[in-house]
This record gives sequence, structure tokens and C-alpha cells, in this order.
Amino acid sequence: MQASQQALFISHGGGPMPLLGDPGHRALTEHLAQLAGSIRRPKAILIISAHWEESVVTVSTNAAPELIYDYYGFPPESYAIKYPCAGEPELAGKVADAIRASGIDVAEDPKRGLDHGVFVPLKIMYPDADIPCVQLSLVNTLDAAAHIRIGEALANLDYDDLLILGSGFSFHNMRAFFANLWVKVVVKSVSWFAPFDHGGHRQSYWGPCPGLLLVTCVPSLMAMVCGCQHLVS
Repeated sequence: MQASQQALFISHGGGPMPLLGDPGHRALTEHLAQLAGSIRRPKAILIISAHWEESVVTVSTNAAPELIYDYYGFPPESYAIKYPCAGEPELAGKVADAIRASGIDVAEDPKRGLDHGVFVPLKIMYPDADIPCVQLSLVNTLDAAAHIRIGEALANLDYDDLLILGSGFSFHNMRAFFANLWVKVVVKSVSWFAPFDHGGHRQSYWGPCPGLLLVTCVPSLMAMVCGCQHLVS
């Protein structure tokens, strides 16, 4: 990974709620805004959202991506949100080349727009929409080892001043959230991990690969995320 590149995992919250003034998302929106001011301003952004899966990893090559309102049951203003950032076909091509050079099948999509896992956090972090953005999909098997290989391939990406964002959510069981069951789910998960919460020992469980593999084996953690998309990203 080049010294001028930055890589972060962020939470994009629940649907469009961070952009609607939801009190429960205030800490998240404040954090994302502060985060943008605390890192170097990038020349372009490569973002991997939990809300795009394909049979092979796919990169968006759209030079003018529209928004995909991939949420349901929210107020009308949720479907009028705008984020007119440009795409970056040169970056997209380099992403595809880096992945292909590692022996991984990759596809390119010239029509793909930006889903809410992209435009919601970016509208908070960079509200002027003046930084080009490229989106990369997950592979729909959600295989942890396969995605780690993709991440290793991206480490060889030749592009200066790039910000790579993984956009997910550590809690994404919306049924439990709106039914006020989320506290029980979280407490159960935290209590399961209590014996491992000891510095370096915890690190051994939450390293890049073991952590992703472990979460699929823990029922309470799977209940928190309702699938691995929001952690794999």
C-alpha cells in the first residue's frame, strides 16, 4: 500500500437515517464529519459497500454514477437525496488490473450507480461531492478468505492520494433494532466475547482473517449483523 493511500472501515448507519436528522445517528454523523477533517483530503475514493454483491468482484466504471435508493418505507425526502460526485474510470481500470494481476476474476460495470452504503457516509464526510468515487462490490459467497485476497490485491494498487473505505455496520439486524430487541442481542454477543477481551489475546481473535471467519460461527454475532455483508466490507 502506497504511503499516500489511506484505508478505513466506517459505519454507514441505518438506511438514509443519518441524513434525516435521526437523534440515534447523531454520534455517527458527528464522527464521520470529524473523521473527514482529521485525515488527508484524497484525490479519489474507492469504496466497498455492504450493499453490492456480485458473483465475481466487480468495479464500477461509470463516469457519472446516479444514486440507488436501495431502502424502503422511508419519508419522501429520502428519495430526493442528491450526491452528484463523478466517477473515476482511470482508477476503476487500475483497480481491475490490480485484482486481475493477483489471479482473481474481476468484472467491470459501466452502468452501476452508488448505493446508500456509499452516498450516505460520503454526503456527511464530503458534502460538496467534489471527490471522484469508484465502488467495488463484494463477492456474493461472502467468503472471508476470498475477500482478504481481494484486499491484498488492492494493496498493490498504483494510485496516489487514494482513500479506500469499507462501508458497513457492526449492528444491522433492523428487525431487532425497531422491535427494541437490539440490547438483548448486543449484550449476548458482548458476554460471549468477555473471556477473550484481554489485549493481545483479543487481537488474536480479531486479526484480519480469523475475526471474519469467527463471526460466522457465533450465533449471537450473526444475529447482530444478519449476515456478514456489513463486516466483510
